[in-house]
Amino acid sequence: MYNTNKIKSILFDMDGTVLESEGLFARAEHALLKRYGVEIDIAELNDFRGMSEDEFYPSFISRYRLNKDTEALKQQLKSMLFSIFRTDLSYVEGFCNFYEQQVRLSNRKTALVTNTTIDIVQEIRSCIDIDRYFQHIITSSDVSAPKPSPIPYQQAMSMLHSNPEEAMIIEDSSSGLRSAVDSGAMVIGLPSTLSESQIHRIHDSIIVLDNYTEIRNFLDSNK
Repeated sequence: MYNTNKIKSILFDMDGTVLESEGLFARAEHALLKRYGVEIDIAELNDFRGMSEDEFYPSFISRYRLNKDTEALKQQLKSMLFSIFRTDLSYVEGFCNFYEQQVRLSNRKTALVTNTTIDIVQEIRSCIDIDRYFQHIITSSDVSAPKPSPIPYQQAMSMLHSNPEEAMIIEDSSSGLRSAVDSGAMVIGLPSTLSESQIHRIHDSIIVLDNYTEIRNFLDSNK
């Protein structure tokens, strides 16, 4: 059914897919809300994962009735987030080993495609050596429309000189998965934010695998 020999490029989402950062975003958001007297279950913040900055802030401010200046909230949240990054940022379990076995040894090309902004990626670069794994990093600051538009992944494939038929995308959020499917590439969905059934409701062509060991086995067994 699948022919993974044709996969020449692997494109990765960042938060929850390459970096264990989605929980860090939630911690910063939870702390910001607490500063303003809003007490919630931190799990509720999963609803915001995968959003671009332009989508996140209006939604976040509206839901929690934060009568505050948006730019001020951005600066406060990023200050909290960057402080957490400096001590707690790490790679998703299995990613580094997967890169060595299925990317470097197989001479596949890579790109990181994220809905976060360039300033957040620059801070990440100061905390962790993420550039060693990717030929290109595409942020929401680099594209005309963020995910769920397919434009970020289409732009990444163009930069890698890769056709959709030769590309595989690894994603975990609703907006990211919709972007990936519409790009025409093979899509792997990691159930780190959504359940398997939620992922399949986005599109039944998405291949749901639990972790990088399963992705490696999928690539090896479908040659």
